Order: sequence, then C-alpha cells, then structure tokens
Amino acid sequence: MGDLLERWVGPSSLAKRLDTTPRNLPRYVAEGKIPQPSYHLGPKTPRWDIHAVDALMLKRAGISTSKDMDATVAKICEENRQYGRRKGRSQATG
Repeated sequence: MGDLLERWVGPSSLAKRLDTTPRNLPRYVAEGKIPQPSYHLGPKTPRWDIHAVDALMLKRAGISTSKDMDATVAKICEENRQYGRRKGRSQATG
C-alpha cells in the first residue's frame, strides 16, 4: 500500500508526515499535539492512527471535523458527480 493509504503509521512515517524527527514525537504527545500511540503490535512498536492524528491537529487548529467521515466522503463524491454532470452538459451545449 502507498503511504497515503496507510492508516497505522510508525514513528518514522509520522515524523516524515509532520516534517519533524521521531525523537520529537514523545514531546508532541505530552503537549497534546498528537494522540498517544497504540502498541497493538507490541510494546516496542508504537503505531499512530493517522486519522486520529489528523482529527486532533484539525481540532487544535480550530477546524471543525465531522464524526462521520464516511458521510463526508459520500457527500464530496456526490458533489463531484453533480459537478461532472453539469460540466458535461455545458460542454455538450457549448
């Protein structure tokens, strides 16, 4: 899977995504900038849910997020389909 499709990421991947180093991650957790990692793969294998990281960062930035991401994605997809239909009609008539 590509990096964009990974949901659970390790310290290196998360640090790269946040443009920092893995050694800064514990400080970010302590400061509440990122959520606690999960140790579901073992005590020495922290993994972060990238969706939770994104949601917390958006919340800290004052950006409202939807609790139902599936509904949000479905709405965006429908808007895109509607846009495509309108664009197709205007091109056919223009």
